Amino acid sequence: EAFHGDEWFRGEAYHGPEPEPYPASWEAYPGVYRSNVPWAEVMRIVLRKGRLAQIWPREGEFGGEDELTPLEDGWFAVGATWTPRRIRFDRILDGKAAVAEYNGGRLYRSFES
Repeated sequence: EAFHGDEWFRGEAYHGPEPEPYPASWEAYPGVYRSNVPWAEVMRIVLRKGRLAQIWPREGEFGGEDELTPLEDGWFAVGATWTPRRIRFDRILDGKAAVAEYNGGRLYRSFES
């Protein structure tokens, strides 16, 4: 299996589990979010295999990809749940989240998402 953004490609030899169902509310979260902060200016949220993931297009702390784990208070843990990194989505307009609040900062949905 391989991934590209939210696309999941399975070969003929894939015999792994099918994705688990996810809450319908998660459909509002995937997209591209931007801010004017130079070290975290673009973030992508994808939904694949029944899970949400956060993707940063650069290396280092704000680079790579992390799975989002839902928490009881409406927030998501980013990566391992013991880390302090948290994200939540706000301002659902026309079925899409307009704002992603990440560790106290705000990123806003981009037109290309």
